[in-house]
Amino acid sequence: MAEYGNASSQQQTKNVLQVQYPPSYEALTKDDITKLLKAVTIVLLHFTSVLSDKIGSEFLNLLSFQQFQILHSKHDIEKCKKLFIHGLPGTGKTVMAEHLVRMIINTFHCTRDEVLYICENRPLQIFMSQRLECMCVTRTTFMRAESLSAKHIIADEAQNFRDEDGPWYEKAQALTTHTNGRGVFWIFMDHFQTSHTGSSGLPGIDFQDPKEELTIVVRNAKKIHDVVLEHVNKSLQSGKEGSRFLEKLAQSAKCNHSFEGEVEIKRKMTQMEIVNKIAEQIQSYFKEGYEPKDIAILCSINNSECKWYQISLKAKLKTQIVGAEKILKNAIVLDSLRRFSGLERTIVFAINPVPHSTQSVLTSNIVVCVAS
Repeated sequence: MAEYGNASSQQQTKNVLQVQYPPSYEALTKDDITKLLKAVTIVLLHFTSVLSDKIGSEFLNLLSFQQFQILHSKHDIEKCKKLFIHGLPGTGKTVMAEHLVRMIINTFHCTRDEVLYICENRPLQIFMSQRLECMCVTRTTFMRAESLSAKHIIADEAQNFRDEDGPWYEKAQALTTHTNGRGVFWIFMDHFQTSHTGSSGLPGIDFQDPKEELTIVVRNAKKIHDVVLEHVNKSLQSGKEGSRFLEKLAQSAKCNHSFEGEVEIKRKMTQMEIVNKIAEQIQSYFKEGYEPKDIAILCSINNSECKWYQISLKAKLKTQIVGAEKILKNAIVLDSLRRFSGLERTIVFAINPVPHSTQSVLTSNIVVCVAS
C-alpha cells in the first residue's frame, strides 16, 4: 500500500492488485527458467482421467515420458502415418489411442466420420464412443460396412482381432491410402493379453515396421504388476511368434510408481464358497466408501457360468449387476474375461481364470488379462 501521494493516487493504488512473488524468484537464472518452461510444457501434455466422471470435475493425468515421446517427439503424425505400438500390460495403450484421436482431429481438422477407432469388443466400443469425438466401431461392424469415409484409423487391442470376417488389416490399410495422400494408421497391441489362438489378421511381428514399445507401467499397482510379469514370463515359455522381440519387451518392464495395491488368490473353492467370499468382500468395500461402479467380476468364457454367478451374487448383494456393455452405469459389472478386454475397474474379482481346455497354451495370458 502506498503511503505517499495525493488522495487520488492513493485511491488508485488501492484498486491495483498487489502480487508479491517469493524473494527466491529474483535469483532465477536462465537455466532455471528453461527447466521451469520444460516442466510447464510436460504438464500441458495430459489426458483426461476417467476419474473426472467420478468426482464431477476435470481431473488430469500426465502422459508418461514414453507416451509423450512417441506422440509428440519421435513421431510426427503428419509424417509417420503408420505405426505398430506394442505395449506391456498397464502401460496405457488405450490412453494413448484416445490421445492420438484428439491429435488427429486437431492436426488435420477432421470431421467425426473421417477418424475411425476400431476394437474387437462391443463393451470397449461403447465405452470409447462416450469419450471420443470420432466414429467408434467393432472390427465386425467395420468389415460389414460397405461405404466408409474414414481417412484415419486407430486399431486398439489388435492382438485380439480375428480374420473370420475377412482381412481387416488390408481393408484398413486401403482406406488410409487415398487420393489426398496417406492417412494415419496406428495399431496398438499387447500379445501377452491375446485371448484366442486363431489368426489376428496382423502381419508377423518381424514384418511390422515401424514399431514402438511401451514398457513403463503406469496403470497397474506394484503387486499386480509383479503378478503380471510372472505370467508374462511363463507365457514366453510357450514359444510365441516373435518371441525374441517379446522377450526383450518383457525384460524392459518397469513399474513407475510405488503404489502397492492388493492381490489375493484363493484356490479349491466350491461355487457357493466363491459367491459367499465375493459378496462378503464387496460389502466390506462398500463400507469403506467404494461404489458398485468401482467393481468388476470376471468369469471364464462360459456364458452359463456367468449367468449363474450373476443371479447368485445379485441375491446376496441386493445391488444392480450388469454386463460389460453397461460399463458406464453405477453398477457392478459381471461378464466374461474376453468381453471385458480393454476395460478396467479399481477392484476386480476373477472366477476360475483359465481358458478352454483346447486352448491351455493361453493359461498365462488369461491371468495377465485379469490382473491388468
